[in-house]
Amino acid sequence: MSIITTPSTVGPEDLRRLRRAAGLTQRQLSRAAGCSLSWIANAEGGYVPVASPTLARVHEVLVRASNGSAAAVDSRDGANLAEDGGEDDQP
Repeated sequence: MSIITTPSTVGPEDLRRLRRAAGLTQRQLSRAAGCSLSWIANAEGGYVPVASPTLARVHEVLVRASNGSAAAVDSRDGANLAEDGGEDDQP
């Protein structure tokens, strides 16, 4: 089941919920969207403007991942997101 949202309707709680539903850590999402881990943490904390272009990229990754798309890969090196992780990542 996919969750339909648009970047302009995604709030901090939604962002965290969508990320977790997609089975991604903050680090995996940041790499796939081409932004910093701190940006993801700040966005989930409500410290990012809704009109941010980065939010649109993050939203695109979350939509692909929640739909089970194989295209949800690390934008820097093509690694499968499920293979990346770390102790400091929040599921």
